[in-house]
Amino acid sequence: RVRLFSECAVLTVHNTFPTFASESLGMRPKDIGYVMTLAAAMSVFVDIFVLPKLLRAGGLDLRATGCVGLLVAALALPACGAVSHMRALVLALVVVSAGASLVRTSVAALMVNHARPADAGTVSGMIDAIESVCRVCTPLGGGFLLAQHGAWAPGVASGALALVALVELLAAELPGLSRKPPPPGLSLKPPPPPPGKRE
Repeated sequence: RVRLFSECAVLTVHNTFPTFASESLGMRPKDIGYVMTLAAAMSVFVDIFVLPKLLRAGGLDLRATGCVGLLVAALALPACGAVSHMRALVLALVVVSAGASLVRTSVAALMVNHARPADAGTVSGMIDAIESVCRVCTPLGGGFLLAQHGAWAPGVASGALALVALVELLAAELPGLSRKPPPPGLSLKPPPPPPGKRE
């Protein structure tokens, strides 16, 4: 569900951005293409340079980096429909792309890492299926919100979805990442072998 909500949030804004930029800000198709290319380049930069450094030197795990990405996206997504200047819109989209890249990579890695080896292929296929469903549904939903409620609606709805995904990720029970300490008197070490028995 985290991947579903976060993917829908980001794609809703990405799919409605060209219409909003053209009709509200007067951007030309050529300029819109440049902005989308810049946003994609930011995603590649985060995947290659930022995320590995966060995991190695920042002391963060995959859940934490996913939460950071969702928080960044949740704050930046509403701004995509509230700005009145082209530079502000470009900045908001670049920030959204950075947060989305953290979320996509971290959540996908969590799903694969915590699946049984025999289910790894199934999980990878599920990730692709989720993204495909979002790519089909978000243009319809985002276009409806844009037409019925104005430019602010897709961004606000996307921000709300990102917050829901953040809550879901924080509440998720992941094997090996339990936050609860063991009860008093319970040892995590294996019991010693019976007397006279060699290992």
